[in-house]
Amino acid sequence: IIDPQLQGISWIKQKESAPERNLKIVRLGQHDLIQKLEIALENGYTILIENLGESIDAVLMPVIQRSTIARGNKQFIKLGD
Repeated sequence: IIDPQLQGISWIKQKESAPERNLKIVRLGQHDLIQKLEIALENGYTILIENLGESIDAVLMPVIQRSTIARGNKQFIKLGD
C-alpha cells in the first residue's frame, strides 16, 4: 500500500500484533531480510516489508508471484539464487 501518513501501517501493526500472529517487520535494506522472510514463510508468520519504493527486489518476486515448487505433497518457494 502507498501510505504517506503511515495510518495504514499503524493499523496493520495493531491488527497483526497479537502474540499468535507473530508479526515480523523488516525494511528492504536490512542485512537479515532473507533470513526473516524464510522464517516467516516456514512458520506462517505475518511479515511487513517497509520502504519498498517503486521497484521490487528480485529476491521478493517468487513470494509476490506465489511461484511454488511441488515436491511430493509439499509446496516450496525458492528464495535467492
